[in-house]
Amino acid sequence: MNKGRSQTFTFMMEMIIVIFFFALSSMICVSFLSSSKHKMDDGKYLQASMNEANNMIVIMQHEKDKSIEELFDVKKEKDYYVYKGMQIRIENNQYVKKGTIKISDEIIIPFVIGEKDEG
Repeated sequence: MNKGRSQTFTFMMEMIIVIFFFALSSMICVSFLSSSKHKMDDGKYLQASMNEANNMIVIMQHEKDKSIEELFDVKKEKDYYVYKGMQIRIENNQYVKKGTIKISDEIIIPFVIGEKDEG
């Protein structure tokens, strides 16, 4: 009778250890899936932001006759040629537009749009 109880106890301990390792490995897999989902969402945001920045630059290239204030929701700063709005900073003079488009604190896209020097 003791032999039967001993085998049952050993079997139960083995099952508890197996379930513990299964739960631990499941938890690790779920954390990997969660972190990959966050990275995928960050990638989607970055791609959308890059497309928006590219569109802004293309609009400035094609709409050279319109003022920057008409094209975007930006305002002039104290300096006559500097505009600033949500995530964009544009320096403008007679021949060249240059500036940055800020996507996040780490990602800032510089751009220069200007006339080719004939010289």
